[in-house]
Formats: sequence, C-alpha cells, structure tokens
Amino acid sequence: MSDAIAPHGGKARVFFMDEARCGRQGTLTRVWARTGSRPTAVKQSRYEWVYLYADVEPATGESVALLAPNVNTGTLNVFPGMLADAVKPDEHVVLVMD
Repeated sequence: MSDAIAPHGGKARVFFMDEARCGRQGTLTRVWARTGSRPTAVKQSRYEWVYLYADVEPATGESVALLAPNVNTGTLNVFPGMLADAVKPDEHVVLVMD
C-alpha cells in the first residue's frame, strides 16, 4: 500500500471503524417484605441507548470517537469528516468499515 501512495507523496495510515449500541433496559424488581404481603416497587421499564462510533489505528493506538443518539445516514456522513480533521494534509487514510 505504501508503494502505491509513495509516488503521490505523504504517508499511509490504516484505521478500522466500528459502531456499537450501549445502554440500559429495565430488569425484574425484588423487594424485601413480610411473608404473605404483596408490596409494590417502582421498576425501570424504559430503554435508553447511545451509539458509539470509533476509528482506531492499531499501529499507534490513535483513535477518533463520536457518541450519537441514533444511527442514521446523517451521523454516518459526519463521522468520516471527524477522522479527516484528525489527520495531517499529507497523510492518506485507508478506512476499513464492517
């Protein structure tokens, strides 16, 4: 890869990109109570998520990350621009996406 870029000048860098959903969801609620009683307890029943986009260069450990409220085309179009801002003008980036 470096041989292909060398005539054009600059340095080649390889990043790997992935996204993940992180969040919480409700669970069963248990409370202590006297035998024979049926107490009530508030239970978390809604879901909350955040999506993490990340690019990592394994050779150096350098990374770029974005926390987003959802996954959509707009977010996916913004994220590569963040990587472009993080590299020098004479560097070429190969981005491997799954």
